Amino acid sequence: MAGIQIDGYFPDTSTTNGYFGWFHDAQFVIRLPDNWNGKLVITGAPGVRRQYANDYILSDWFVSRGYAYASTDKGNSGTSFHNDGVNPGDAIAEWHRRVTELTVAAKEVVRQRYGALPAYTYMTGLSNGGYLTRYALENRPAAVRAAVANIALIGRIGKPMITLHGTLDSLLPMSTNSDNYVAMIHGEGRGRLHRYYVVEAGNHVDQLYDEFPDKLRPITSCYRAAFIALENWVQGKGNRKPPASKRIARVAGTDLANQCSLD
Repeated sequence: MAGIQIDGYFPDTSTTNGYFGWFHDAQFVIRLPDNWNGKLVITGAPGVRRQYANDYILSDWFVSRGYAYASTDKGNSGTSFHNDGVNPGDAIAEWHRRVTELTVAAKEVVRQRYGALPAYTYMTGLSNGGYLTRYALENRPAAVRAAVANIALIGRIGKPMITLHGTLDSLLPMSTNSDNYVAMIHGEGRGRLHRYYVVEAGNHVDQLYDEFPDKLRPITSCYRAAFIALENWVQGKGNRKPPASKRIARVAGTDLANQCSLD
């Protein structure tokens, strides 16, 4: 995967990210493949991790398919990230600003590298990165009101979106997270823009499949199938819609780590 990698950071006052000995937050990575397909993917780190956390699952796969790729540490990381800021919600609200900041910058970098802006820009993410995707699709831009409103989601998405959630996710259970968000989307009358795929025996952390191969299934293969379905949905101008929301069964005897059908 020949190309260019750019590592850097935006101005910030917090210092939880120690990569490169910088001890400076708001770090990012941008990857520009030689075989660019004309599109860009933006993401933020899952959990309390940093800009390279998605490399094995997302970055390599996207770059191999010709996507320019950019990821941010969200402006703060680590288990004490919530101390960044003054008012309640400041630390998470910073995630919104950082992913927006990176999107603007990455588009300009793409223009400089290839001589054209991306024809399509996709936002994706895992765990907290998925939260950022939801926020980005709800706001183009957003008016921030107060404390809770800074981090609240309401379901009023403005672009096509696909959600995946595993039935055995014990960190962020479906019943208290994605199920509620799906209800919010429908409450806002935006159900036509959303698909919800429930992955049977999926967990929040795919590597646990190595320890319990007879009980779990990794979600990565389903994620990749869903992203391709999203591409077709968006770039087909709505004429190539993905399958209806459904439960994806765990079929014994199949290569669960590499195969997943949404049909």
